[in-house]
Amino acid sequence: MFVSVVEQRGIRAAAERLGLAQSSVSRAVSATEARLGVRLIERSTRAFRVTEVGRLYYEQCRAALDRIAQADVLVQGRRNELAGTLRVSAPVVMGAYLLSQVVPAFLSRHPKARVQLDASDRLVDLVPEGIDLVVRLGRPAVASGLVTRLLATPSAGLYASAAYLGEHGVPRTPADLNAHRLLTLGGTDMPTHWTLRRGEEQVQIRTAPVMHTNDMPTLLAAATQGCGICTAPHFVCQRERLRDTLVQVLPDWQTDAIEVRTLYPSRRSVTPLLRAFVDLLAETAAQSLNVEPPRGA
Repeated sequence: MFVSVVEQRGIRAAAERLGLAQSSVSRAVSATEARLGVRLIERSTRAFRVTEVGRLYYEQCRAALDRIAQADVLVQGRRNELAGTLRVSAPVVMGAYLLSQVVPAFLSRHPKARVQLDASDRLVDLVPEGIDLVVRLGRPAVASGLVTRLLATPSAGLYASAAYLGEHGVPRTPADLNAHRLLTLGGTDMPTHWTLRRGEEQVQIRTAPVMHTNDMPTLLAAATQGCGICTAPHFVCQRERLRDTLVQVLPDWQTDAIEVRTLYPSRRSVTPLLRAFVDLLAETAAQSLNVEPPRGA
């Protein structure tokens, strides 16, 4: 009952999921807290929050339930059958360029599997939201009980539309970027500079962007419509629909590679279904995202 309350983010939702009376679930959680002598969940009519010790307790309980489920599968002689539901979260750009390939292939290989995909740029919390696996850009802080796996390190460069370059001129050196309109991608913190590399040479360019967003499609739309110069992974800009609309700027210079990682529960609680999905994800990412810079741009 406690695991269900955490995953459903509330006693009422957990009771409905379990088919039990809300009062029964509430008493069970309270009895568990009394037995342990700690507060596992802070709950009121307006708020629901799992405490720090509650998260640790949930991770162990979730792992125990997963092991019990695996034992049932083993006893029933279905260990090699991959069935069940995976809940996956990924940024929108990864949904478009990676998960759109992985999920259909995975379902084709494993007909009894089900996938719930949340393509969103919000940061999700695996434990309270009941997510089995998340894909993240960059190097995330790894919470207790979670494992991170590097999927790919796609290289990135500077891109702009031909119309923009025709109007504002083509930069010949990194310093020329100071006279251009820049479009930046990232979180809520405004970036202060770009780091450009050419072999062992490295320079930093201060940025005062005319637009900053955490949404890759919005960034690319602004670039293709002539709003300025952006940094973007090569695997995105080499897609067929952008090949004729974006031109690589300063092709000898590269921006920082972007780490694409996945996060999932500890190895001890990884199900065969999750393991198969992660392996296919890593295989596809290595082929689709590690795109070489364009030649002769």
